[in-house]
This record gives sequence, structure tokens and C-alpha cells, in this order.
Amino acid sequence: AMAAVSALACFAVLITLRVYTVTTAVFVSLAVGLVSAFAEMYSRGGVDTITVPAADVLLLWVISMVL
Repeated sequence: AMAAVSALACFAVLITLRVYTVTTAVFVSLAVGLVSAFAEMYSRGGVDTITVPAADVLLLWVISMVL
């Protein structure tokens, strides 16, 4: 559920802001969804509130440097 919701939210923002083309936005959103799911899965003790956004920001920063 985390992967799907994160990917959809990321896609909606990227398309609304017209940051990337639709194809690129789809791939970036899928990557964010997967990172969000893994960050939530490996976070224990309620720290996913911090680790998920931090992991997503780090991923988006790296992607923005590459693209």
C-alpha cells in the first residue's frame, strides 16, 4: 500500500508542477514508491515518520542531479 500511495502522490506532484515528462515522471514515481515501501518496512519503533520522507528526499535529490 505504501508503494502505491507514494508513487501516485509523487506522480501527481511531478505532473502538476511539470517537472518531468510523463514517462520520466512515471519512472521517478515508481522509484519513490519502492524506496518508500522499503524504508517503511525496515523502520522500527515508529521512526518511519522520519525515515520515509528522508529516504524520498535523498532519492529525489540524487535523481535531480542525474537528470
